[in-house]
Amino acid sequence: MNTITLSPRLAAVAKSVPAGARLIDVGTDHAMLPVYLAQTGRIAHAFASDIRPGPLTAARALVAKTGTGETGCAALHARTATRSRSRAWAARR
Repeated sequence: MNTITLSPRLAAVAKSVPAGARLIDVGTDHAMLPVYLAQTGRIAHAFASDIRPGPLTAARALVAKTGTGETGCAALHARTATRSRSRAWAARR
């Protein structure tokens, strides 16, 4: 599988993410940043979220296409960002 190519803006953001980080990409739009970071092994885990159905569908499609949702500690899950889900996730931690 080929690693996706980031725009210069997203590449600059990717460089600032510490190795082994857990990432939350709020308003992910397409999930390119978390997918790239998962593909390169830079992050331990990521959540990509967007409240709009179209971008969330695109994010889920990219995760499925790249297989980054099934790569162990580099797992990526696209979810709709809602207060109730955020609270439920925080309560489990």
